[in-house]
This record gives sequence, C-alpha cells and structure tokens, in this order.
Amino acid sequence: VGVAKTSAKERTGRGMVVKTKKRRYEHPKPKPRRRTWRDVVKANEEALLKKEAEAIKFIRHTCANTNKKPTVAFSGGKDSLVTLLLVEKALQETPPLIFTDTGLEFPETLEYVDQVFEGRDAKIVRAEAGNRFWEALPEFGPPGRDYRWCCKICKLGPTSKKIKNSFPGGCLTFIGHRRYESERRSSQPRIWKNPWVPNQVGASPIHNWSAFEIWLYIFRENVSYNPLYNQGFHRLGCWLCPASDLSEMENTGRTHPEMWRGWLDHLHSYAKKIGVPTKWVDHGFWRWKNPPDGVKTLAKQIGIQIPEKHVERGEITFSSPCTGVTMLETQVSDHVDLHLVSNLLPILGKHKLSPGMGVALVKSKDVKIHIYQNGRVTIRGNVEEKKLLAWLRRVKEIVLRSVLCTGCGVCVNHCPRGAINLVGGRAKVTASKCTSCQVCLGFCPLNMRSHEALDGYTYRG
Repeated sequence: VGVAKTSAKERTGRGMVVKTKKRRYEHPKPKPRRRTWRDVVKANEEALLKKEAEAIKFIRHTCANTNKKPTVAFSGGKDSLVTLLLVEKALQETPPLIFTDTGLEFPETLEYVDQVFEGRDAKIVRAEAGNRFWEALPEFGPPGRDYRWCCKICKLGPTSKKIKNSFPGGCLTFIGHRRYESERRSSQPRIWKNPWVPNQVGASPIHNWSAFEIWLYIFRENVSYNPLYNQGFHRLGCWLCPASDLSEMENTGRTHPEMWRGWLDHLHSYAKKIGVPTKWVDHGFWRWKNPPDGVKTLAKQIGIQIPEKHVERGEITFSSPCTGVTMLETQVSDHVDLHLVSNLLPILGKHKLSPGMGVALVKSKDVKIHIYQNGRVTIRGNVEEKKLLAWLRRVKEIVLRSVLCTGCGVCVNHCPRGAINLVGGRAKVTASKCTSCQVCLGFCPLNMRSHEALDGYTYRG
C-alpha cells in the first residue's frame, strides 16, 4: 500500500492519478513447526484446569453428602482412568478399586488393570464371572443391543455380590460415565442408583467431559493407558459386545483373530438353527433381537429375512368351578422338575411338595396354585382374570428360573431378608426367612424369557 501524493481536491478534474509505492524486500516467513500433543495440551491448559477443579469439587461434595465408603470402578478404559486420577487428587489417597472381570475382557485389558493396581497401595475388589457367558449362551442366544442379558449375568450380578460381601453398608462408587457416549447416558443423572446393584450409589465426575478432553487430561498427566487404543480401538469393554460398531468388531477380528473366529462359529451355528443366511451374521444383524424399523428396512433391501421373535405358544383356559371362584389352566412346559422348582416356591407363598402325586401346591393370600410334573398349571381364587394372569407370570418365571438358573447371584443381592443363597450353583430360598415379598422376581435376567413366553399364549374361556 502506497501513500497518495495528491489530495482529493487536487485530483478533481485532473483525470487519472497514478499512485506509487515503494517496494520492499520481504523475508520469507519460516514454516510453522509441527505441533505436538504437548502443544495442544498447553493451549487448552486453562480449560482443563477448570474441568479438573469442577470435578474435584463434585467428588468432595458427593463424599461429604453420601454416608458410604468411596470407591472407584476401574475397567481399564480411558474414562475410568481419568476418574481414578481425579478421585485420587480430590481425596489425597487411593480408595478401594473395583474391577469386574466379565470373562469377556481383552487379554491386554487384564494385563493393564494388573499394572495399574500393582502401582497403588489400595484395597482391590475383584469380581469374576468366569464362564457364565458361555454357559448361558445356549439358552439365551446371542446378546443384542435390545437384549443385554449378558450385562446382568456377567457384570452386574458378580459386581453386586462382591460389593455386598466387601462393603456391608454399601458403597459410593465413582464411575467413568460421560453423557456424550450415548443417548441413554445423555439423560442419565450425574448421581444415580442402579436397581441391579442395590448396594451401590454411582457418581460420575466426568459426566460433562468430551472424549477429546479425556485424552488431553491423560496426556497432561503423562500416565500410561490401555495399549489397545494404539491398535485402533475407540471403545473398550467386552470384546464381543453387541453395542460395538462393526468397525470395532472388524478390528477385533484383525487383532485377535482366534477369539473372533470362535465367536463367528457360534453365530453361524445359531443362524443355521433359526434358519437365516450367513449374511445375517456377516452384516451384524445378530446385534438385535427385535431390530428397529430402519434396520429391518436395510435388511430387506439386501435380501436378508430377519427372524420373527420366537415365543413359546400355549393356551390359557378360564373357568368358574364354583361360585365366586375363577380358575386359570394352562401348560407351561412339557415337564417340570418339582424338586428344582421347590427351591424357589417360597417366593410365591407357603408350599407343599407331593412327589408321589406329581404335584406342588402353593397357597397365598389370594390364590391356590397347583404345578404338575407334566407341566400343567392351575391357578384359582376369588380374583379377576387379570390377577390370575399376573400370578401366571410369576409361576412361569419360577419354573424357568428353577431349571435355567445360572447362579449369577442377582436375586441373592436383592433379597431384603437374606433368604436366597447359591447352593450347587443355583438359587435356593430358605422358607423360614422368606416373606414372599417377591422383590427378587423383577431382577432375574431370565425374567426376559418368562414374559416373552407368556406374550405368545392364546386364550380360551
């Protein structure tokens, strides 16, 4: 840009005026150096300090207002790592650390968890599911995004049992949940109680953190993290979780081919059993039990028939054998092991077993129930048909649980009277302690199956 040698008045009427400028030699600017993560952390230092201060304040305030032992749930992922670091800063010590080995953890995760625990002087509470997933798989079938039976059997059940034994008064657990992770978590409060883990209060210091902020904090603190992140994983947990994206599953197949081939073998066997093509597995449609409409449309476009929801069908008959009494009669199974069923019958009421007659009798305040060895069930009482159907749901669940119990321990932890114990890997109720409150009925993972089966019954009366 030059400097004009004439004024506006002088230029008037003189035609064109040429503006000159002095050219100067400009030295070339040096190329900007390559930025590092350290530079990014430094540029965001102020924002990180604010996030850290708010989280520490939240942790201290929550501890002060919750009369329970503070703990940290450590899964081996980035979010639980940052949660642990924040809690240690807030409390100036390492509280008890809770880790649940679902039996489906990556080998690298198990090694990393041990590494983190070894470097800390803290109580380690380790819950283990063992082979429960593989033992339950033949009965439940593949888990789905809308059918997460695996979480209850392999994670929540063992965790609840371990907490009950380790912290009789319950505990406050800081958990690395972020509201940006999913739609469900976006609406979850920052402090909550999970009904499947009744002896635990959960709280998330990083509720409002983004994944970018999580990584910047890890880099700033200069701590080691799970090496699986360097292999392309964005989400860590159970390696076959149906909530994972297909890209994550493909990555598992690349990094752990033997594990993934074994799972694909199970899925292909199941696909053959229910009569669907291998594309049902290859395109990831196994991840839903009842797919949303968009997924069904996509499957139809590429020529895949989604299997209909399977239900056991029966017939329910209503009658009135005498005045004021309504009786429900139906078939719940081809055969009922009365000795196994009797382990859980106190939940329904006072009971009597007659093996010679092939029947178990249950008396409650409202109804009388007969469960026959041949699978026939009758329920009678001076109540409406609607209430008889509600009792049938409970009977169906008891029969199913008695046969298919996996010993997950969820019902044990929910019994307010301590009347349920695991005997020989199965739940058994002590009649003298049980009040038939039926609180435990709503928490068994098999509850999904009993309600599904009842929905398929036809009615006649």
